[in-house]
Order: sequence, then C-alpha cells, then structure tokens
Amino acid sequence: WSSDVCSSDLFAGRYWLRLELRALDRALASTGKARRVAVADALLFRAKRYAVSKPGVAEAEALLEANEGLAEYTGVTLGAQTLGAAPAAYARRDLASVEKRSSLVRSFAYGTGPAYGVLLDEARASWRPRAIRGGRLDVLLRRAYRLGTPHPADADRRAALYGSTVVKAEEDKREAERQTRLRTFQARLVDGPTVWVPLEGSGGGFDPNQVYPFGPFGVVYGYYSASGPWGDLESTEMTLIPSEGGFAILAGPARRDGDRLTGQGWTLKLKAGWTLQARAKGGEELDRKST
Repeated sequence: WSSDVCSSDLFAGRYWLRLELRALDRALASTGKARRVAVADALLFRAKRYAVSKPGVAEAEALLEANEGLAEYTGVTLGAQTLGAAPAAYARRDLASVEKRSSLVRSFAYGTGPAYGVLLDEARASWRPRAIRGGRLDVLLRRAYRLGTPHPADADRRAALYGSTVVKAEEDKREAERQTRLRTFQARLVDGPTVWVPLEGSGGGFDPNQVYPFGPFGVVYGYYSASGPWGDLESTEMTLIPSEGGFAILAGPARRDGDRLTGQGWTLKLKAGWTLQARAKGGEELDRKST
C-alpha cells in the first residue's frame, strides 16, 4: 500500500469520500427513484475523488474493497440473516462508524464494501463472481443501475445536498492538524535520531484507524507491533514504514536496559545475539552481534 495513492488522507480525497459515504447512506435508506439518484451521486463523488487524485488510486482502493470490504460485507449479510434483520441497516451503521474515524486510509472499505454489496444485492445483480475476479464495485454498481459514466464536473453542484459546507469546515480543521502531525513526523522520524528494525522474516499488526501517509517517506502507523528473529516490538505513537519497505523506523534515541530497548512510545524486547549498530546513512539499526 503506497503512500503515493492514499488519496483518502488528503483534504480533497477525504472531502469527496465523506460525501460518497453520505450518498451511499441515503441510497440504502431510500427506494425507487430516490435510491437511483443517491447511487448516481455516490458514484459521481467517487469519480470526482479519482479525478483529483494521483494515478493508481482506483486500482489500489479496489484491492482494499476486494479484501476488507467484501469480508465486512459478508459479516454484515450473515449477521443480518442470523438476526432476521435488514442488511441495509447494518451497512448504514458501518458507514456512520467509518465516517467518524480519524483516518480513512485503510478503513474506508469497511463502510463502502457492505454498502456497495447490499445495494448490488437489492438490485438483484449477479456481481459476486465478477467482484471476486477483481471487478471494481463502483463499476459493477453503475452497470447494475444502468447509469451513465459520471462527469466529475457535476460534483460540486450535487455536493450541497449532502452537507458539504459542514464537511468542508471539519476537513479544513483536520487538514491543519494533519500538517502539524507531518511536521512532528519530519522532526522525529527523518531529521532526528532513528532506530531501524529489519522486517524480513517478521510478522505483526497495526491499527487501521491510525494510518498516516507521509509523502515520499512512506506511511506512519500510530500503533504498530511486530515480532521477528530479533525479538518483539510494540510501538504506540509513530512507526514509519518506508515506501520501499524492508524496515520499521522508530524515533530515537534508544535506551537499553538488559534485553529491552525503549524509545519515545515504543518498546523492543531483544533476543539473544542482537544489538544496535550505527548505520552508514545515519541512525542505528538492529543487527546480529559480531562473533
């Protein structure tokens, strides 16, 4: 997942994504002509978002929807069947939850996946085999409702119907906070002392609600954990994964107490045979002790 295609963390991307979520919610709450209009608006807002984003956004986000999105859709539909409830109500709940999240980069699909899936089901479309083979949900929905290709130039005119003034004010405030956060990342993960942890042979996890694209440097995770041949890492503030991958970069300097390294917001329990070595390009890197 490259930071170059994370449109859903930038102002324009988030603005149009939130309007898409609202249009999907209205579509799920409507029937007949009103639903068709809301579906068209959701697709229009998505088309506008892709038009103002870097190339590759549609393809990258389609992969997320094919994984997290379809998995959440399956949970929504099975849960609704078990309880004898309407899947649309559960899909709307997911949409409301997702829009409130501080980061939409890796979590938007938990809302769009169920919404698109339920709308496709209620249109009686045979869409699942195509989606599994990589078909984009927005394209499948447009075909199911027999809608024309959206024209991004129409998006501003329709935006006011979905509370765009409020959304813009909220996103202006968030953008100022994002710029402050990026300056902090720059100071602590680029300009300041750093600790590099090799990720080859490791596995771990992260909080999808705390994922922050960091321009050409990569992606910063608010919560990140990993275990590898060197030991166990838990970071609760900021961990940079470079665009080229291979390492987790932590804010230094590191303090050592026995088999434990600690830094700002992170702790790493070292396994025997590992230590910190100076890197030629700056910072320190975990490496095996020389024998």
